[in-house]
Amino acid sequence: LVMTQTGGGCRASNYISLIRKSFIKAGYEFIPIISANAVGLEPNPGFKITRSVILKLISGLIFGDVMMQLYNETIPYEINKGETHTVYKELEQKISNYFYSRDLKVFYHPNKLFKEVIKRFSEIPTDKSVRKPKVGIVGEIYVKYSPLGNNGLEQLLLEEGCEVVTPNIFDFFIYTFDSAIHDISKYGGKRYSKFLQKLLIRFIEYRRNKVRKQLKKYGFRVFNHFYDLRSMSDGYINRGMHVGEGWLLTAEMIELIHIGAPNIVCTQPFGCLPNHIAGKGMIKRIKENHPESNIITIDYDTSATEINQLNRIRLMLSNAKRNLS
Repeated sequence: LVMTQTGGGCRASNYISLIRKSFIKAGYEFIPIISANAVGLEPNPGFKITRSVILKLISGLIFGDVMMQLYNETIPYEINKGETHTVYKELEQKISNYFYSRDLKVFYHPNKLFKEVIKRFSEIPTDKSVRKPKVGIVGEIYVKYSPLGNNGLEQLLLEEGCEVVTPNIFDFFIYTFDSAIHDISKYGGKRYSKFLQKLLIRFIEYRRNKVRKQLKKYGFRVFNHFYDLRSMSDGYINRGMHVGEGWLLTAEMIELIHIGAPNIVCTQPFGCLPNHIAGKGMIKRIKENHPESNIITIDYDTSATEINQLNRIRLMLSNAKRNLS
């Protein structure tokens, strides 16, 4: 079992020890629990990250982001109900086959698949004559993307007649590399590590540029380059604030406003201090600079009642629909 860790001041960094305890208690102590991190938290001598694994991880994250964006951008406007989901499942199987590839195919084949995926979604008949409010979802990494963690927020917004816009998950991973580079520059550290992480960001953006070209060609929204996204937080929050989602959370809210999705749900688990600072703490400043923004924060925790969450979301949506008309 592989568990990602940022190594930052977040409770998720402590989950791995709890997972190990629970596995031992359940009688599964023979299963290795591996920490996947970029800051050398654990040695994991039996787990080797090969070039092929790195390429597949990069491609997998890009495919995930592309599929999520195209699905959310298409499904609210589909003419034949259910067609978007059918195409999604069809492409999901095709993409899955890539991860069994070897050698040069691991490097070159994704470019062909990116084009195929984007082209296939563009062929779905849509009707965009009816304007729908665009609602962005930001927040803590788990509750932002997991339907289990946010009580099916994306589906709820879709049923309420919205187009959902969820920022790329890959930006979070690049943000962790960039944070390590920032700390080495400011406080000292291994120059070789700094060089490697800069090189990795350049390579990732090189792969993502292939996707951007295809998105533009087929008329879909083109997501920002990471460094353009980072610059959006300038004047709001210091780049040194990279605990949890840190400055990235603020930058994502600004990005959503710029792309025409000023209606934002900021999801946060109870007591997530970085979210309260970089999310809720930035709302007043964002609204001063962008009066059209319509932002709410929702606590997702076992102690939070679902009816209260729904009421607050629907109040935000009523404002969104009124602003649209």
